[in-house]
Amino acid sequence: MAPLYHDDAGHNAPEVTPQQSYLYAVSNDAPSQPPIPTKEPYYHAQPPLVETPAEPTRIRQGWKRWWILAMLGLFIALIAGLVGGFIGQAIQKGRESSDSPTSSPTPSASPSNGNSTATTPPPNAPPGTVGTIVLPESGCNFPASRAQRRIANETVYSRKSYTIICNSGWSEPGGQDDILALWTLTPSDCIEACISHNAAGSNQRSCKGGGFIPSWTDRNEAAKVLNGPPKNCFLKNSTTGIGANDREVAGVEVVALCMQGQCSGIGTS
Repeated sequence: MAPLYHDDAGHNAPEVTPQQSYLYAVSNDAPSQPPIPTKEPYYHAQPPLVETPAEPTRIRQGWKRWWILAMLGLFIALIAGLVGGFIGQAIQKGRESSDSPTSSPTPSASPSNGNSTATTPPPNAPPGTVGTIVLPESGCNFPASRAQRRIANETVYSRKSYTIICNSGWSEPGGQDDILALWTLTPSDCIEACISHNAAGSNQRSCKGGGFIPSWTDRNEAAKVLNGPPKNCFLKNSTTGIGANDREVAGVEVVALCMQGQCSGIGTS
């Protein structure tokens, strides 16, 4: 410990060296008992280290994809080659068949069904051509119905009204009421011919209507029965010759076609 004084030659008595002191305030709240040590350990346990296995390196499979694409392309090329070969053979066969002469089938005069019939083609038609004409329907339901019924109708082209009298012939002894006989496809065409005849001012005998035979739309059948040019529409100047169907026994339908205002009182509605 350092002395509180020291000698000095200039003084008779020793000189006291003052010491600096400090006062500290003590709190009344200070614990009177020594601190109790905590029971917590001075160290914390660390979790054990777990070694994770390294992820295996992914094997690149790009080369497999290219191999699949190559096989697919080869397969498509093979199929295309086969199809092309078949098409080439078909074209070659078609050329050979077109170059070789073909035998034309014999036209059949019998109808292929109840509403159509095969007809002889015109002279300038290509070989093997068979004309098919649909037999017109009169609406009379012959031969199931054989009544003389009146059916109102209208022409297709000029939209003129006319009347169909079912199962009715139209003939005058000596042919006094005949104007013109021709071949048409339908009852409407037959009436259109009558309208055209009346439209010509030079004709003195007006057309009242005409008889029509639907089955004779087959020109072969009409020519065979008439023993001459085929005709199935017979224009008339008078309605006095309308009567019963004289071909009913043979199973041939005949109808009377009357212009508007003609054939009054004939047939039942």
